[in-house]
Amino acid sequence: MCMNYKVSIHLPNFYKYIVFTALLAACSSTPLTQEQLNAKQQDKIRHRYASKYEWAVQHFEVGEYEAALKGMKELDHDGAIVALYQNIPYYLGMSYFHLDDRANAIAQLERLLKANPDPLLEQDAELNLLYLYEKDKSWNKVNGLAAELDKKNLYQNNRILVKLIWANSLLDQNELLGGKEILASAESILNNQPPESAEQDLGKEDSNHDLWGRYHFTELKSALRSCAALQAKTQKKALPLYSGWLDATESCYLESMHLLIDKLGKSESSWLGSSAQLLYSALDTHCGKIRTLLSDNKLPLKLRHQLETKIRENFYGFLHLSEQSNLNFENQGLTREPLKQLQRQIDHLIYSLALPSSPATSHEEKAK
Repeated sequence: MCMNYKVSIHLPNFYKYIVFTALLAACSSTPLTQEQLNAKQQDKIRHRYASKYEWAVQHFEVGEYEAALKGMKELDHDGAIVALYQNIPYYLGMSYFHLDDRANAIAQLERLLKANPDPLLEQDAELNLLYLYEKDKSWNKVNGLAAELDKKNLYQNNRILVKLIWANSLLDQNELLGGKEILASAESILNNQPPESAEQDLGKEDSNHDLWGRYHFTELKSALRSCAALQAKTQKKALPLYSGWLDATESCYLESMHLLIDKLGKSESSWLGSSAQLLYSALDTHCGKIRTLLSDNKLPLKLRHQLETKIRENFYGFLHLSEQSNLNFENQGLTREPLKQLQRQIDHLIYSLALPSSPATSHEEKAK
C-alpha cells in the first residue's frame, strides 16, 4: 500500500527525491504493536510517578511533612507504579508521626510491616511503632513488639530504648519483678556505653535523646511502685501498725525525691518535668490511702491524733526537701520550674489532708 503512494507535489527534482526518500523510510518501518504502545505508555506513567515520588520524599527529608503527606497520599490513591512504591506507607506513617497524628501513623506503619519491607526500613518502622504504642499506653502491643525486637540485631542505643520502653510498660502494669529485671538489663548496657553515645539523636522528640534521663525516669517509676506496695503490718486482735507503715512510706518517698533531684535535676534532664509529675501523682495516690485510713471509725481517738501528727510531719518533710531543692537550683530555670511546680503541688496536698485538729484547717477557718 505504501509503495503505491504517488508523489504529486510540484517540486524540483532534488526536493522530490528527499520527500520520496523520507516517505519510503516511513513506510518501510514496522508499525508498533498494541503491546509495544502499552509498554511505552507505562514507561511514561512510571516516569511521571517516579518524579512525583522523589519530590514527596524530598519534602519529607527537609521536614515539610504536610507537603510530603499530600504527595504520598496522591500516589497511594492512584496506585503508583514506582520501584519503591512499597515505601509509601512508611513515608505516610512517619509524616503523620511528625504531625502528631498517632492513630494514622500507627495504621500506616502497621500496614508497612504487613508488606515485608526492606529489613532496615522494617526495623525503623518497628522502633517508631514501639514509641507510638507507649504514647498510647497500648501496653500489650508494647510488650509483644519489644520482646520481638529484643531478639534482633539492633544498634546499642536502639536496644537500650527498646528495653526502657519495655520496662516502663511492665511497671505501668504493676509487673514489678519483670520491669526491674528489664531495667537492670538496660542499665548494664548503658554503663558500658561512652557517655556521649547515650545522648545521640534517635529521631524522636527531645526527651528521647537522653537515654540516661529516660532510664532515671523509669527507675523513679520502679521506686514509686515499690513505695506504693508497702502495707501496714497487722497483729492478731489489734489494729494494723499504721505508724510503722507511715514511717516506711515516708522514707521510701523521700528516697524517690532524692533520686529525682540528684539524677534528673542536677543534670537538667528533659525528663525532669514528667518525672516530677510522676512523683506528684504517686504522692496524691498516697494521700488517698491516708484519707481512707483516717476515715476508719475503729481508730481510737488518741491513735488518730498521733497519725495526723505523723502525716503532717511527713508531708512537711517532702515540702522542705522540695523548697531546699528550689533554692539550690535558683539559677537553673529549666530545673527550677518543674521543682517549683512540685513544691506547689505538695503544698496543696498538705491542705487537702487537713483535718479539724490540724493547723491548716484552723488557718482556713480563721480566714473565713
